[in-house]
Amino acid sequence: MAQSDTAVTAERRQLMDMIFNCWGMQAVGEAARLGIADQLTGGPKSSDELAAATGANPDALYRLLRSCASVGVFTEHEGRRFSMNKLAESLRTDISGSLRDFVIAQLAPAQWLPWNHIHEAVMTGAPITKKALGMEIWDYYAKNAEEGAQFARAMGNVSAMVSADVVRLYDVTPFKKIVDVGGSQGALLRAMVRAAPNARGILLDLPNVIERARPVIAKEGLADRIEPIGGDFFKDVPAGADLYAIKSVLHDWGDEQCETILRNCHRAAPPGGRLLVVDMILPTKPPPSSLASVDLKVLMLLGGRERTEAEMVGLLTRTGWRVERIIPMPELYSIVDAVRV
Repeated sequence: MAQSDTAVTAERRQLMDMIFNCWGMQAVGEAARLGIADQLTGGPKSSDELAAATGANPDALYRLLRSCASVGVFTEHEGRRFSMNKLAESLRTDISGSLRDFVIAQLAPAQWLPWNHIHEAVMTGAPITKKALGMEIWDYYAKNAEEGAQFARAMGNVSAMVSADVVRLYDVTPFKKIVDVGGSQGALLRAMVRAAPNARGILLDLPNVIERARPVIAKEGLADRIEPIGGDFFKDVPAGADLYAIKSVLHDWGDEQCETILRNCHRAAPPGGRLLVVDMILPTKPPPSSLASVDLKVLMLLGGRERTEAEMVGLLTRTGWRVERIIPMPELYSIVDAVRV
């Protein structure tokens, strides 16, 4: 009986620690905002030194960093000193693949507050962003420009990492005209045209998104090879490309909306044209995947869903595409390679 009681106590403690760690991640988000990782690149510092550098209250900052260390981000030493560790390295701003903007954006109000309304989402199967934020999420980001810019940078950083893997795993050199459907600032398209010297690209997204993309494209010296076009992929997609690419778009929408997007791409593509879907594929077998939580989140925020391989293939098949292969990628993504039939 005593051993059983001990096991139950350990399990209770484990569950409580999981709850406490949710709060600890909010501390990590604040440490990211304060740029603590950059401050520690030269070696360990005391919380007082870090407080002087960031303008924070010394005692409060120590408590914040102690909370970060409790979830494995930064290492605490004697004398209230802290140093970098492998997890904290990802919060630096001077490294390729930095997750600093991503951590800040995911722990900010637009992404965090909707979790307070998870009960309604589960009971109704509908998004609850409007109730949580008072408006739809894209309207919220437009109204809260600083948070919206942070989110855009975060998605841009993730897109850059994923796009580098796409062109490493998929040969884009045969293509001459590539359309990036809903490509935001064109991270995937920029990677593709750099990898395919003879290709030209069209970036399609909403007009306000396209205006933010123009300087990014110009800064990389690709203005003569990428044409940004403001439009609506629910209405029309530029015609005549031999490759259409859709990254991290379909999971934002239900099946009906996705079928509209895919049919528009099908109508625009020539016979034999190809479609590349870069998205997360939800596994159907244990062990559980962290994508299950991403799937729940897109339900709450947008009414979308992550899809299993069978669901993704079914979606494409119904809209006139034949899936030829699915290429697993790092960072939880997969490449779905399909041809127009």
